[in-house]
Amino acid sequence: MARFIVKGMGGMVPRLDAGMLPDNMSERAQDCDFHSGNLDGLPTLELVVALPGARKAFRFPNADNTQVIWLPLPSEFSCVVRSPLTNDTTRRVYWTNPGDTYPHWSTYANIQAGIPPFDLGIEQPFTGPGGALTAVATGGTAPDVIPYVARSYVYTFVNSYGEESAPNAPSVTVEGASDGVWTITGLPQVPPVNTARNYPPVVKVRLYRTVVGLQTGASFYMVSEWLYSSGSIPDPYIDITWDVGIIDNAPLISTSWANPPDGLDGLVALTGGMMVGFIGNTIHFCEPYRPHAWPAVYDQSVLYDIVALTVWNQSLAVLTSGYLSVGTGNSPTNYLINQTQVAEPCISRGSVVTDLTGVIYSSQNGLVKTNYFQSEIITLDTMTKDKWHTEYYGASIISARHRAEYIAIHSDGAFIFDGTEKRMGFVLLSSLDGATSIWNDEFEGNTYTMIDGKVYLWDSPTTIKQTYRWLSKQFYAPAPISLGAAHVTVSKRVDDSFVPNDNSELLPDEVRARFRIYAGPEPTLIMERDIVKPTDIFRLPSGFRAFDWQIELIGRVRIDSVELASTMKELQGV
Repeated sequence: MARFIVKGMGGMVPRLDAGMLPDNMSERAQDCDFHSGNLDGLPTLELVVALPGARKAFRFPNADNTQVIWLPLPSEFSCVVRSPLTNDTTRRVYWTNPGDTYPHWSTYANIQAGIPPFDLGIEQPFTGPGGALTAVATGGTAPDVIPYVARSYVYTFVNSYGEESAPNAPSVTVEGASDGVWTITGLPQVPPVNTARNYPPVVKVRLYRTVVGLQTGASFYMVSEWLYSSGSIPDPYIDITWDVGIIDNAPLISTSWANPPDGLDGLVALTGGMMVGFIGNTIHFCEPYRPHAWPAVYDQSVLYDIVALTVWNQSLAVLTSGYLSVGTGNSPTNYLINQTQVAEPCISRGSVVTDLTGVIYSSQNGLVKTNYFQSEIITLDTMTKDKWHTEYYGASIISARHRAEYIAIHSDGAFIFDGTEKRMGFVLLSSLDGATSIWNDEFEGNTYTMIDGKVYLWDSPTTIKQTYRWLSKQFYAPAPISLGAAHVTVSKRVDDSFVPNDNSELLPDEVRARFRIYAGPEPTLIMERDIVKPTDIFRLPSGFRAFDWQIELIGRVRIDSVELASTMKELQGV
């Protein structure tokens, strides 16, 4: 006498042998959805847009969310962030691509119109020998009546988006009467021409001069500015404004500003108007609310080469090839980066995912989750180290978050893992074969994937179910037994009508589901039966006695349970 019941089906636990699994778990689960508590198929992908040649994309809605454009990206590791600028009516986005010399940016309108992106930065004034302005002071009150003042002059460029460059080299400091005539020569008469990069055009030149304060020392304040389109850049310029007429003007704040360093990668945005990227083991910060300016004075380094950056809550997580580091602060000048002392390096750049409870990434031992309170290996109970590397390709996965699940693609397939409920386990995904990237959309929270230059929506509410495949654990009996009857129950909530089959090699169109049963330590198929009714009770072939039994279900409708027994009479008592 033997009876088994399988219900509340679950996913795989790769750490355990097939005979050691809980009764409801599986040796193999492919394209299965267990969220209902039963066995069902995941939805098929929904085609959204074709972007030939792209490996990833950024979904970009307009201001009132009535229209969407897509920014194609050349790398699965391209990083896109929204503009940190206040009152940004142009809806700018910034991005980096691994291997590119410089970051890029564009506006919603330019992307929509197909205009090539700008390179991040601005043409800078020449700061070498001979690039400084010349100042000459004449006339005015004698120094024995009013002491002379000392002045130096610089200029900056301003582009069509209001972004300002660093200043040129200061002029030689000249002493003269504050009420004298100061003649400035050398202002550039034509705007600089982009040579190697596609910066926005320079449209203005601004002139600054020093004003000496008793407590502040010498500071530069704007004297005047001119539009190049006016054609009236003065040369020479006669400055007769007293210091008291200058100190209410805007001070020069771009002294230390520079274009982003070549090779900047991994762009992320932080609160406080900061954007952050990395090169090697160095973290670079932009000037708050000025994405075009990246002062070298803000640079910080960590001990190990950086693999990826991500943001959780208000903190910067720095995933490295060694210890994890975490940064906090409200500006680059007081940003503090602390290193943990747990040797769980990040082994896959694409594995880094942020969810509501922390940052998840792939280490040599499995998936690690870290937050303010702790770091833990969330796959420790379900995955062996060897299988993580050889069967799940932990060193090369590219991942995204889906609800509370971790979904990952790799060169040989894909899987989904739910660490919040043990019954979910791991599920293999055939629909993501060939995917180059998978990511979360920040505007609507959905998950998208790119396959062969096409963007697909994952878990669409409108597409049909996939054909799933679920192989149970190996049920073991202490003595050889014979199973003679089976009962397969299909959910009563499922419509009896059939949907078109998405995978004919697994299941013909007219079949609701397929039941298979195996016997023996080396599983031998002893019966296969097509399930075409909501509930099906049938006999199993006689003459098979074995210690080990295993069932397989292939279907595209929801299955509630499977019952097995030695006889039909015993089946009634299951």
